[in-house]
Amino acid sequence: MTWITRIAITALAVLAIGPAARGASVSRTSSNPHAANSGNDLAVVLLLDASASVSRSAMQLDPRFAEVFNAFLNGLRPGDRASVGVISNRARFMALTADRREMTLGVRALLRVLDADRLGPSPIWDASDDALTMLEGEAGQRVVILFSDGKASGNVRSSAEVLERATRLHVTVHVLIEGGGTRLIMQPMAALDPADIVRPVAEGTGGRVWIDRPPNARDRNPARLLTQVMDALRK
Repeated sequence: MTWITRIAITALAVLAIGPAARGASVSRTSSNPHAANSGNDLAVVLLLDASASVSRSAMQLDPRFAEVFNAFLNGLRPGDRASVGVISNRARFMALTADRREMTLGVRALLRVLDADRLGPSPIWDASDDALTMLEGEAGQRVVILFSDGKASGNVRSSAEVLERATRLHVTVHVLIEGGGTRLIMQPMAALDPADIVRPVAEGTGGRVWIDRPPNARDRNPARLLTQVMDALRK
C-alpha cells in the first residue's frame, strides 16, 4: 500500500460512516427543541477552513479534516448540540443537531468541495459571524471552534465586528492555527503572524489560540489539539 493510498483511506474513513448523503439537505438553521437544555451542555460550531492556503492537497487526500471532525465528534456528550461549517470561497453549514449520524452525513456532504472553489478567498470572519447567528438562540455554553491558518480574505465582516458580537452573545471562540507567519511586504521588518491576528478574537471571548506548527510539517496533529479544546470546555 502506497503512502498516498494510506492517506486517502484515512481521510475517507469518517466519510464512509452511514449511507451516502445523496439528496440530503444541508441547512444553516434548524428548530431548537433543546432550548431548555442544561447549562453544562454545549452548543458548538466547528469551522473547517478548506481553502488552498490551509491544504494544497486534494480534499480526499488530506486526512486532517476527517481527523479533526472525529476528535470533535468524540468530544461531544449527550445533550450537546453541534454543527460543522466548511469554508472555501464561501461558508456552508449543516444544521445544529444532537444526532451524531446526522452530523456525520452532513460533514460528508460538506467536505465534497470542488478544488476550484478552494482557490478563491478565505472568508473566515464572515463564516464566524454566520456561526454566531446559528448559536444566538441556543442555551448552554456556546462555542465556536475555528480550524484555519488564520489567513483571512474576502470578508464583509471584520475580526473586530466578530469579537464585538461574540462578546455580546457570550460565545467563546477557540482557534486552531496551522502554517507559518507571513512577512509584510510594505514593512519588511515587521512579521505578521496569522496567530496574532486571530488572538484578540479568541482571547477577547475567553478562548485561546492553539498552534500546531511542528518543525516537520508531516508531524502536524490538529486532532490532538482539538481533543484538548473539547476537554478544556468541560473544565
